[in-house]
Amino acid sequence: MRRRLFFFTVVGFGLITALSGCNGRDPEVTLARSINELETAIQSKDASHATDFLHDQFTAQSTNNREWAWQTMKASFMMYQNVNVTVLNRRTTIDAHNKTRATVEADVFLAGIESTFPDKMGLYHVSSEWRRDGNQWKMITLKWEQ
Repeated sequence: MRRRLFFFTVVGFGLITALSGCNGRDPEVTLARSINELETAIQSKDASHATDFLHDQFTAQSTNNREWAWQTMKASFMMYQNVNVTVLNRRTTIDAHNKTRATVEADVFLAGIESTFPDKMGLYHVSSEWRRDGNQWKMITLKWEQ
């Protein structure tokens, strides 16, 4: 359970950091704005505000919901202080047929957790789907694998 808590927060943060460099026209700009606000909430360890950027139907790893994400972030923010996340090969795609949907993929390298989880340090492939609700994008799915 602690590992799932930890990895949701770390992987989510890595993905958010990967997205923070988005730019472009309307969908890209509003996506970047939502991502930056989510990143700020995570950096401030504000689980309630961060959860505002998760869609009501959010799932992580196909089984965990928005409530799980909120509880996971709260616990992880208290337990893990020194995690280093490096994002590599970020790919953001706004759906060409439906500009209210986007897909983001990235490779995320985790370090700084060797003493707690030596087998979990390393490279993860992270993917997520986002939906735009008005002017705010919300993450609807998050998946990762090592």
